[in-house]
Amino acid sequence: MLIAGHVGYTVGAVWALKALTKSDTSADYRAVAVMALAPDFMDRALFVFALPSAFDARLIAHTLIFQLAILGAITLIRRRWWLYGAASVGHLSLDSTGLSAAWARHMLWPLIGSEWRIIGIMPGSGAVTIPYQNWVWLRIQQALQPYGLAPWWVWLLEAGGALILLAFAYRKSLYQLPRLRRFLAAGEL
Repeated sequence: MLIAGHVGYTVGAVWALKALTKSDTSADYRAVAVMALAPDFMDRALFVFALPSAFDARLIAHTLIFQLAILGAITLIRRRWWLYGAASVGHLSLDSTGLSAAWARHMLWPLIGSEWRIIGIMPGSGAVTIPYQNWVWLRIQQALQPYGLAPWWVWLLEAGGALILLAFAYRKSLYQLPRLRRFLAAGEL
């Protein structure tokens, strides 16, 4: 799934959860959006800058054990931040749509098998033989390649995420208009 899909469905899930539980606690939707994309940020950074033996841009951060460790660490830092860790774990479920059994093996690594090849890393290979900046540029192009090769149903899911984000922005702006009018009427601008 692409950016608007991950952010849209995750923000929508938090928004719906808050509405259903009628929770007064605030959620920083910016942090929810960042955490919804965190596995891609981490793995693509490793793929582009650090792991020449990686052959895919989905690496360790796209495993369930890593995501549960992130969730546990965030929850230990501050108990009410569990929602942000859950947003990162939710990334895996959104990535799993339409993928094969290889994706399930990847996600459940090392529970099903502990070979590095399962998560896209070929041990002992991948020495960089070209200048580093050329290698990084080549890796950036490879990391962005899935965005051009996505099937039609991924773009449909992406449009759904974008619609959720538009509805969220519209709904949140309705609450801000009366406050803005009072602010402007008081002449404190």
